[in-house]
Amino acid sequence: MEVSEQKYKEEVKKRRKLHNEIEDMKGKIRVFARVRPINSKDAGGNRVVAEIPDEMTVKIETRQGNREYHFDNVFGPESS
Repeated sequence: MEVSEQKYKEEVKKRRKLHNEIEDMKGKIRVFARVRPINSKDAGGNRVVAEIPDEMTVKIETRQGNREYHFDNVFGPESS
């Protein structure tokens, strides 16, 4: 099962790369998101409200409930 899941993830990445190349040729605008790490000013009693379930989705915890946003690519706090 793990091997199949790994192969699936690789194929999804290949498909996304080819799709992005086509979108670039068409001149379409792509939207990226970056979830920054908590810095020393933020750390005082605050908690993380953003979750990145996959490379294209961000889930945000709000007062009205959880919201899910989709982007062309999402960069997490560990990204450089």
